[in-house]
Amino acid sequence: MNILRPDITMENDLLDFLNYVFSQAHRPHDFKKLLPKIYAKEGFSNIHIIAAKDDRLKGAIAMLPLTIKLGDTGSLSAGYIGSVAVHPYSRGEGIMKTLMEKVHTQAEQEGIDMLILGGRRLRYNYFGYENFATRLSFKLGEGSFRHGMADIDTGTTSLKPFSKASEKELNTAYDYFDRYIKYCAKRNREDFHSISISYENLPYLVLEDNTVKGYMITAPNGDIREIAIEEEYVLPVLKLWLAEKKAINVNAPLWNKKLINILEKISESMSISEDAMVKIFNFEKVLSAYLNFKASYTDLLNGKVVVEIKPSGTYVIELTDGKASVYKTQEKPDISMDERNAVRLLLSPLGTSFSESALFYNWLPLVPELPQADCF
Repeated sequence: MNILRPDITMENDLLDFLNYVFSQAHRPHDFKKLLPKIYAKEGFSNIHIIAAKDDRLKGAIAMLPLTIKLGDTGSLSAGYIGSVAVHPYSRGEGIMKTLMEKVHTQAEQEGIDMLILGGRRLRYNYFGYENFATRLSFKLGEGSFRHGMADIDTGTTSLKPFSKASEKELNTAYDYFDRYIKYCAKRNREDFHSISISYENLPYLVLEDNTVKGYMITAPNGDIREIAIEEEYVLPVLKLWLAEKKAINVNAPLWNKKLINILEKISESMSISEDAMVKIFNFEKVLSAYLNFKASYTDLLNGKVVVEIKPSGTYVIELTDGKASVYKTQEKPDISMDERNAVRLLLSPLGTSFSESALFYNWLPLVPELPQADCF
């Protein structure tokens, strides 16, 4: 079995292979349409590693490099794992394990802070991944429309698909993304449209008297996955959209307190779930970044905890007047756990249900969801 990085001449074969494997395992797939941010442009081969035998593809994996922005408090270097595929006739030969190990080696060599992926938890537990990040979703329905928003005047507010927008309008929408979406992967202006329409999403401009006031990204079923608009237009937009769709779910990131307060008053119910899976290579940087980010939007108590995360090391996690610091230490730990359980406790919404969470004051959970448009 040959493990190699494909070149640009292999992209058509690679795309055909991925479409075949995922169509066999799930529903029909066309990755060029499903993920145009990656597969609709030349050069996507350079983020893939493949397994080949007798000049035929047997497996593939991709790592999309991301710089994750955490408001004004810092950033993290991440890789998003996707397109993990093994030919159905070659399963059980250890191909997936070999490809995952190659990606992990690459991440360590490149100094990546963490790897993220979506998939079956128990399958990826074997490779050191654990569920993390908190997704908060509010359900709006008939009661929201008739009672929660009865007095809301939609006025001259309107929605316009990105597909019908001018370049100037899309530039303005991108400005709203840059100002309003605090936690996300950095997106270039030239990729903003293809990122917004990936996963069959339908993005819309929010207009007031034909002036752009923001945008939202919606799922094929009408759920709102990302919203970046001026606060006064949130309720008119939701009423317009709900009048058409009748029932929707709206994602509200933990850091967006204003949006959460609005949705809490008009929703019929809400749900909290885990968002993805993570494998951390730099606990010191990751924990410091997320604790500093949370301190930027929530009042957190001062405190200090010494945590042993095996085999990574023992760390002091300290917060003083809104400023977090994390560093290695020889001090006796207050708590000891392995890397996966550390993720479960510190970075997952389930962590607050563990008795050990009392050691961490009011800091948990640390991680909000990454916008779906940034996922792979």
